[in-house]
Amino acid sequence: MTEDDDIEDLAAEYVLGVLDVTERRDVEKRRKLDAAFDGAVIAWEKRLGPLADRLPGIEPPPHIFDAVLSRISSQGAQIIPFSAPPKRLTGARLAIGASALAACIALVFAWLLYAQPGSPGTLVAELHRAGATADEPTGPRSPVFVVTVDLKAGKATVRPVAARSRPGRSYQLWVLRQGASTPESLGVVSQSESTTFPFPSGREYLDAGLTMTLEPEGGSPTGRPTGPVILVGNLAPPGNS
Repeated sequence: MTEDDDIEDLAAEYVLGVLDVTERRDVEKRRKLDAAFDGAVIAWEKRLGPLADRLPGIEPPPHIFDAVLSRISSQGAQIIPFSAPPKRLTGARLAIGASALAACIALVFAWLLYAQPGSPGTLVAELHRAGATADEPTGPRSPVFVVTVDLKAGKATVRPVAARSRPGRSYQLWVLRQGASTPESLGVVSQSESTTFPFPSGREYLDAGLTMTLEPEGGSPTGRPTGPVILVGNLAPPGNS
């Protein structure tokens, strides 16, 4: 094996993450002193980086890690302490290692995307008067506003249905995600036409609560609700709202 081959193999092993702690420290020291070796590491990062870039961005639900630990515990699995560094990869074994890494990344993300219940592409919320029930003695009532969220586009559209004119005051829409104690402002809503806002991403927003407050003209001056909560609703897939 030539010196160039050894440089390439060691650089690839470093990028793949198969070196132990001591070896990684040695590599990091060598990168500072050996420009040719540092260039080889950078080249391998560029070769393998696109494998992760092709995967869609996703934030795993918080319960995933706990579920994995619970399943390991229920099956009586034992954690085996690491006692020896993995064998050095060379030649064909290095190529197989890179392919295996790519396959593992793809499988993990595929499981996160498809093993969980499917997420809807659209959410809808009907905003009714706070404290009122969904049905009144006179029959179903119209909402004051209807909020439609396009999750793929990351936007929310608020359409007035039976909104009253409030001269000198502004309707402001707030979202309360799961686990949060304070609402986040989506913005000031028009009283007469549809309004569109950016909508935050994350599974904790899939069944978030919405509130509408009546604020000074232009919106809350503090970034938090200051006026009375006059309308409420919950985001849900169409037909479930």
